[in-house]
Amino acid sequence: MKVMIQNIAAYICYLVAEANFEPYSDSARLCLIGADHWKFPRTYASPDVIQRIELYEYSKVLGNTQFILLPFQPYKFVYAHMLADLGKVTESLKYCQALLKSLKTGRAPEVDTWRQLVSSPEERIRTHQQGGYSVNLAPAKLVGK
Repeated sequence: MKVMIQNIAAYICYLVAEANFEPYSDSARLCLIGADHWKFPRTYASPDVIQRIELYEYSKVLGNTQFILLPFQPYKFVYAHMLADLGKVTESLKYCQALLKSLKTGRAPEVDTWRQLVSSPEERIRTHQQGGYSVNLAPAKLVGK
């Protein structure tokens, strides 16, 4: 219990000090709010942790509509995949579209890469929702008469 309270206090200090979020690496001090990427490198990006930092990002956007938390964008992409894996295809599509919209304001080189990466599943989900890839595979068409 004491360790958990200390962790929460540390994250609050990071947020109050406006510490920079960093992309995942062995040397990064702050990747996500409330997740220890050093102890749990394979499982630290859980849905509740991603939602937590999304609230933080949203609060920053309310103060500055041009704000974009670049190190967080890969986690949004992961979250969109989580939604799709759970069968929440419509929510995943909306999430991809919101992610693409937020990436329109970014100017860093990696933003272009993220736009391209997010566009692919967004397009696939839209196609799926519109009835999928309809191909007429009637035997008469394949073999002639």
